[in-house]
Amino acid sequence: MYCFYLEKKQRLGFQKIHTKDCELLPEKKARFKLGYFDNYEELIDHAKNEYGDVKLCELCCNTEAES
Repeated sequence: MYCFYLEKKQRLGFQKIHTKDCELLPEKKARFKLGYFDNYEELIDHAKNEYGDVKLCELCCNTEAES
C-alpha cells in the first residue's frame, strides 16, 4: 500500500499524481494527499471521480512494475 498526492495546480488541463517519495512532488502548499491505495486502478478511479482529469507521474508511478 502506497501513499499518493495530487498536485493542486493543473498542467495542460490535468493534475499529476505522485508518490510521497517522488523527486517531482510539489511542496506541501501545492499538493494534497489522496490517501493510501493498493493498486493504480483503484487510485486512478478514485482520483478521476473526485478531481476529474488526472495523470500518473512518469517518474514515480511506474505502472509496468505492477504487471
